Amino acid sequence: MKHGILIIITSFVLSILLFTFVLIVAYVPTESMEPTVKAGTVSAGIRLVKEYKKGDIVVFRYPGSKELFVKRIVAVGGEEYTCEDPVTGEERTWMVPEGKFFVRGDNAERSYDSRYWDNPFVDRSDIVAKLFLVFGGESEKTANSEENVIENG
Repeated sequence: MKHGILIIITSFVLSILLFTFVLIVAYVPTESMEPTVKAGTVSAGIRLVKEYKKGDIVVFRYPGSKELFVKRIVAVGGEEYTCEDPVTGEERTWMVPEGKFFVRGDNAERSYDSRYWDNPFVDRSDIVAKLFLVFGGESEKTANSEENVIENG
């Protein structure tokens, strides 16, 4: 009896540590990341990533809030990013400051992302994890594969 209780308590403590320091489970409620991540799917991210690069799908705190978003990094500090401004319909270029990222959803028409925000850049300290696995239906795959990279525009 004592052995069983010890196993349960140990498993519980290890789970808490694992999800506090190593992994995060992220729910994607919208179509913003389709076709890579389908609306309504659950994804897993790893917190232990030290560096992020263009093409990575990340889980981050929306600038100025605690709300978590899942988007793809399309430009890193020191780069210019050019695409159509969804508000004006005109081409626009953003210069990404060092230590910051410009992010977009893979489904640009359905994504509320850097292109819309007053402060369009995600700070490195706001990134919680790099997505590495998507669960559910056709989306079940490794999230950050090379084939899923968005180029300018």
